[in-house]
Amino acid sequence: MSDEVRLMFEEPLIFNGINAVTGDYGQAPMSAHKLARLIRGAPSPEDYREFVERQRRLAILTQLESRLTRVSDAESALREADAAASLEELGFKARMQAPFPVKPGGGDPTRVEEVGWAVMFPADMHPRVREEIKEALQPLLDLRREQAGDLFRLYEGGDAYRPGERKDQLCERLGVSPGLVDPREMPFYVLLIGTPEEIPYSFQYQLDVMRGVGRLDFGTDIEAYAAYARHVVAADTGDVTLPRRAAFFAPVNAGDRATKLSAQYLVRPLIENLGVTAPAHELALAYDWELSAPYVGDGLATREQLGRLLGGEASEMPALLFTAGHGLEFPAGHPAQETYQGALLCQDWPGLGREIKREHYFAGEDVAEGASMLGMVAFMFACYGAGTPQLDQFAVQAFKVREQIAERGFTAALPQQMLKRGALAVFGHVERAWGYSFISPSGRPANQSFITAMRMLMNGDPIGLASDASFNMRYADLSSDLSADLDELQWDADHMDDYELVHRWTANNDARGYIVLGDPAARIPFDRTEGGESPRTSPKTSRVFETVTSAGPRGGRGADDAGVRFSGVVDAAPPTHEAEVAPPWTEARLMPRAGEMGDISGADAAVAFGLADQFERLRESLRAFTDQLATSLGRAAEDIITLDVRTYSTRDIARVAAALEAREEIDATLRALTRVAFNGDLKVYVPERYDGEVDADLWEVHKSMVEEAQQSRARFLATMAELATRLLESLKIGP
Repeated sequence: MSDEVRLMFEEPLIFNGINAVTGDYGQAPMSAHKLARLIRGAPSPEDYREFVERQRRLAILTQLESRLTRVSDAESALREADAAASLEELGFKARMQAPFPVKPGGGDPTRVEEVGWAVMFPADMHPRVREEIKEALQPLLDLRREQAGDLFRLYEGGDAYRPGERKDQLCERLGVSPGLVDPREMPFYVLLIGTPEEIPYSFQYQLDVMRGVGRLDFGTDIEAYAAYARHVVAADTGDVTLPRRAAFFAPVNAGDRATKLSAQYLVRPLIENLGVTAPAHELALAYDWELSAPYVGDGLATREQLGRLLGGEASEMPALLFTAGHGLEFPAGHPAQETYQGALLCQDWPGLGREIKREHYFAGEDVAEGASMLGMVAFMFACYGAGTPQLDQFAVQAFKVREQIAERGFTAALPQQMLKRGALAVFGHVERAWGYSFISPSGRPANQSFITAMRMLMNGDPIGLASDASFNMRYADLSSDLSADLDELQWDADHMDDYELVHRWTANNDARGYIVLGDPAARIPFDRTEGGESPRTSPKTSRVFETVTSAGPRGGRGADDAGVRFSGVVDAAPPTHEAEVAPPWTEARLMPRAGEMGDISGADAAVAFGLADQFERLRESLRAFTDQLATSLGRAAEDIITLDVRTYSTRDIARVAAALEAREEIDATLRALTRVAFNGDLKVYVPERYDGEVDADLWEVHKSMVEEAQQSRARFLATMAELATRLLESLKIGP
């Protein structure tokens, strides 16, 4: 194996990306010596000539494609334009022991309750859009706030990400120390909301080094945010349980050394490793997983098969999907770039240099109508599989030029569609995926990051932690070494040879580009039982119980069956008569059945159960009353969630008074309006005078009324809170 791989490195290096128009590599192959020259900052005159010529050809291609509106039109127009000659030249636990990566004593990073959760908005997002997204995500925000408690953060307003801000600048502004995570300063799990234009990928890379960071970007598709929130809550609260099944999809296209490398030295070794429960010196799997027959190579990794895995066939959908292959790339300005960039090129493509047709690749719009991927987590090793920045992040330092590769940065359409259809998270690559990151020039496998991430996911760890302990730490390690090496090369040209420098450079760029799309605290909701018990859980006393639930305003499970009695089994430590239930406004109390009270005599048990029955009847009566009262209070609260204060003027006060008395429509002129949202957002509307100024007398009257209305609302809410507390206390009566 080593000799074969060494020979591959001695040939021109291949970068793992296929241009959708030319059918050839997006980055032309180059020798290790040439790449090393560029990294060292010592290009030859020929290197400059090739760079200028490549820019010229890309300009020609862009001019050709600017006339096209669809990929099929592009293929036809290229043939009609007789541009083939020009186009032919163009050229991816032991479970980490707490507290890592959290500071000692800072909490277990597998538990949101201990390390916190935050959502961060961009400061330049339109306020209306931000509020609509927050409202759509409310079920998810409520769930994480309930779990994280005081370690929940909402970064908006003055705390939001500001345009152009670096990670270190934001942390300094918010009082966040560098190094290991202190959840009190900033939670470990951080969900970014917005496009890479609003919050750049470069910021996400750096914040992700010591934290579990994810991104949601559905643009202004508010329903997509709402659907995603529902899916995560359903998975996290146990409403979704998937079989423990993982699937692997990897085309091997004709004449393409890149896909041959990824299939032979990444996918197959990964499958072999995961097929062993506890390899020596490796994270042991706590559960048995089914590794479905791999879809690798001819006749297997087809576009049709990928559609079945992505929700097209419910019986084939895995809980964990791993894909490796080419992601399509298009030149900047191409009308199909944002729709199809990062789409997965399948086995259907005839091979390198051959025409790429629409039926050769799988894009977001190919997800079957009505397909459901509820609960799935996907790992996609592909160029642009997660997204595309505006500027080339490879940016060879010799030329000091950052080529524009897109009109604006964007998130790939395929993972967006997957998240809309139920996938909890997609772990993918921004920009080019460098296939040489999983094997060294000497032929030694270097795929430990992939193995660690997959094993942690299969053990039930959150996606943000699985990626942090593997790719993020690898990126930090490689960046430190590369920085020191580049500094040393300025003084000692023989510090390292070209092959070693090239490997360090490509591996560093590859590790940097992996990101999580979705909630970083999400984890695969797989079935953790085996024979009725979780293999990871030590046996406890199982006790049958009966409980009555009362769902509150937040809804969720049980919201439609308040007061319905149900039975189940709970794992209990020492026997107890009361158990706490996490969701607010919900209480469960355990009532032992006959024969479960140990040494208590039959007579004593009868008395106990008689009292219990009386308490239960009393509870039901009280609950019926409090439910009705809570409903009335809830309706009253809805009326004051948004406070509107309106100031009118009229020439006929007597007429207005009479209309008020008769409850008739009032004839008056609206002069000022203030709206105070429940979260404190304030909007004030005051008419201008003819000279553009505001009437000072009118403003003083209106301002005093606003202050009085706010005070009245505060008093009412305080009264409601006190009454709600008393109601909750009343529900705790019982044995």
